Amino acid sequence: MLEYVYPKRVDAEARGLSYLLEHSTSLDPGDWTVVEVQGDQPLEGDLAFIEVKSRISTLNEVMQFFRLRTVFEP
Repeated sequence: MLEYVYPKRVDAEARGLSYLLEHSTSLDPGDWTVVEVQGDQPLEGDLAFIEVKSRISTLNEVMQFFRLRTVFEP
């Protein structure tokens, strides 16, 4: 099991930002799948960001790649 943790702006939606955690078994451009977010919580001492966590099973695949895409849509 892999736990992927990243910071996300609290006001991301208002700023037109979206965060997409994706995984793939290859690096082919069309082979990426969005990973479901497991939960989030405030970052200690930081009111502008939350900590987002996703747990990803690594049992079924020999090799996996992960990326976090941040998309801006005004």
